[in-house]
Amino acid sequence: MAGATQPETLGLGLKRKVHHTYIWLGGLGAAFWLVVVLGAIGAGIMGELFEDGDLSPAALGLSAGLMAGGALTVIAMAVGLGIGLRALSYKHLWYELDSSELGVYSGIISKKRTHVPYQKIQSVDLKMTLVQRILGVCNVVIDTAGGASNKAVVIPYLSKQDAQALKSELFQLKNASVAGVPIAQPPAGGPALDFAPPSGQPVPVAAPAPQTGNVLDIGSEAWDQFGGVFASQGAPEPEAASFEYGLSNKEILLTGISNSSGVIAGVVGAIIGGLATIVPILGSVTSSTPGAYETVSQMAWGALHAFLPAVVLGVLALALVIWVLASGAACIQYGGFRARRRGTRIEVERGLLQHNSTSLDIERVQSVIVKQSFIRRLIGYCELSLGKVSAAEPGSGQDASNAKSADASGFVIHPFLKLDRVDEVLHGMVPEYADLPADEERLAPVALRRGLVRRCVLFGGGFWVAVVTALAQWALHALGDAGALEGFDEAAFVVDGVALALYVVAAIVLVFDVADALLWFRDSRFAMARRMVSFTNGGLSKDMVAVPRTKVQFASAKTNPLQRRAGTSTVAATTAAGIGGTRTALVDVSADAAERWLGWAEPHRP
Repeated sequence: MAGATQPETLGLGLKRKVHHTYIWLGGLGAAFWLVVVLGAIGAGIMGELFEDGDLSPAALGLSAGLMAGGALTVIAMAVGLGIGLRALSYKHLWYELDSSELGVYSGIISKKRTHVPYQKIQSVDLKMTLVQRILGVCNVVIDTAGGASNKAVVIPYLSKQDAQALKSELFQLKNASVAGVPIAQPPAGGPALDFAPPSGQPVPVAAPAPQTGNVLDIGSEAWDQFGGVFASQGAPEPEAASFEYGLSNKEILLTGISNSSGVIAGVVGAIIGGLATIVPILGSVTSSTPGAYETVSQMAWGALHAFLPAVVLGVLALALVIWVLASGAACIQYGGFRARRRGTRIEVERGLLQHNSTSLDIERVQSVIVKQSFIRRLIGYCELSLGKVSAAEPGSGQDASNAKSADASGFVIHPFLKLDRVDEVLHGMVPEYADLPADEERLAPVALRRGLVRRCVLFGGGFWVAVVTALAQWALHALGDAGALEGFDEAAFVVDGVALALYVVAAIVLVFDVADALLWFRDSRFAMARRMVSFTNGGLSKDMVAVPRTKVQFASAKTNPLQRRAGTSTVAATTAAGIGGTRTALVDVSADAAERWLGWAEPHRP
């Protein structure tokens, strides 16, 4: 293998600027929020003037005109100031590649230089908002995953072609650095070096998967052909993929439907909004009108009988509309989905409007995660993802305190995969992690009783709804019998009716809790092989996490007093996945199985 490469090929030592959209697009972004704030303030002031009624229509029009003119002046000044500051910042923002690292320079008064050694680079992601995609620019996020408080390096506003070229160069230089190949500036005309992946990092050998696609891929291809307003030619040809797939029409539709949990929030929000509007009106009427309580009660009861079907149909229609909208949004989110394996890294791109292209070096993979929600479990599908070491992106608000929730889904490599295709995709995308263990350790027999108590009583929603309802019903009747609640005799049937409805709800929830506990006992287990361990937590939903032995940072087996009495233990493995690490646990395995787990986790010398 040659020991040098052309400077024209990699552009070593050259100062590179970001795209000029950094200047004016940033200034316009600041002005947008200023318009929102000034619009809200102006609307409030005009509302007060209209409510007072002291001004004539002509005076109100003049006031509105003066306010609009003042607002436009402030906005113009803010845009000018924002663009001026961004232009000054632009002069001091650049990046360069040298023989050992990427350097990013920024700062006007306080100068900052960020060093990124090629060998430490773990991923190079391209992220585009809708406006950036129209313009043909994107942000490049470089992750070294150097610890719980590590921050990713962001190079903003590169043209799409420059970003793709930088990504290709960085991975080429990383491979050379890991392989120990010296990077130098050869004489003009010297051979260009095409660095191969370093030895010791296996590359999957698999036939490319069938090129599945869906109707939204047409829009994605149109975006690619358009490129953007500032699009240009010259992006390097990417490394050939050894395994690649997309989503079929059926898969993307079911992905949208199964991810539409927003319908619940929408219906609840509509109900809360309606109550927030109606309750104050009824309270005002009943407090200001003698005898209004009985009148309002009679009117409400009559209206309930008359309009209950319409109300139910209205709520169902609202739920359907929100469900359709949420499904469409999820489909757009996964529009243009492609997943592929290139050398030692995994790449996933998705998004019809906002587009993200993310990569993951195989070294960063900590676990394989197979997740099945209740609906997906019924129809035999799952979400396939990889636990990974993460870094917080500056300005994202993501840190170690919320890492667990932020990385709950991991690195999704297929959002809606038929369960019997999991092995096929794993062997194509991550063959290093595809040999899932088969020798399973089931839960202790006593775990069924403990699971029923824990899931149906201690943390059972149905049980506690029934308990709280019974206590409230008893307290209201006691106060009514004591004469503390005026007119309770007339309203007692309403209280009992509501309580009966809550008891029905509690019974339904309790049935689900019992089913969840039974399925948890039947399906939960862990399995150990020479190289990997897997933890499966069952229930109405089901998760399986497989972790290589080399990625287990901490192995534990803990017992509380009740577990010691029952002869069970909680086994857990902690990996570096996420920003602050991830703990995967299984409750109530037998004491003997826990001992075997600790023995498996002990370091084995060659």
